[in-house]
Amino acid sequence: MNGDGGKGTVLIVDDEREIADLVAVYLEAEGYQPRVRYDAAGALEAVADPDIAIDLAVLDVMLPDMNGFHLCREIRKTHRWPIIMLTARDDEVDKITGLNFGADDYVTKPFRPLELVARVNAQLRRYTHYDRSAGGTRRDEERYEYRGLAVDLRTRAVSVDSRGAPIPDVAKPEHRRRRGAGGGGCRIRAGVRPRLPAHRQAVCGEDLLDADRWDRPAAGG
Repeated sequence: MNGDGGKGTVLIVDDEREIADLVAVYLEAEGYQPRVRYDAAGALEAVADPDIAIDLAVLDVMLPDMNGFHLCREIRKTHRWPIIMLTARDDEVDKITGLNFGADDYVTKPFRPLELVARVNAQLRRYTHYDRSAGGTRRDEERYEYRGLAVDLRTRAVSVDSRGAPIPDVAKPEHRRRRGAGGGGCRIRAGVRPRLPAHRQAVCGEDLLDADRWDRPAAGG
């Protein structure tokens, strides 16, 4: 949620400007910060803008440059915040399609603005309380930490004890596991002879179990 005390930022996407602007007025009166876009291109730009921390989106199905269902699917590739679909078609197939594409709720035009506001409140309450009951912020939703290892799915960054850790390219020959190669799939320590079962010996290669190898100091050690 926004740090300025507001309830959050809601992206409104509808090519019918009167409807989009009316929804924005009601949401702003409720304490939200509306961001209005009139086509899918503008919506995608807002979603990609790091200065706009969106908490929920209201998407019209019939947009001039992209179907609202496809816009929903594009957003779902990188974001998990709630999405409410708006449509003038009261068709069960459309509702099922929207939900299958990643939408969380469906509102049919014409609608009562106060009902839409209530649905926004309900979706954000569910999203912030039930989905993230641990108390994390919206920006923490795609960051995972375990015993000093942190993985940020949004930026694809990895750190260990707060230090950046490069991820090796496993496609490179030096990172491939080769059966029987001294620098391959088994880690060894100088002066320590492993006791491996037969199936592990087959994986590591018999040459790794040669006594001479273990008596020599490890490279760089």
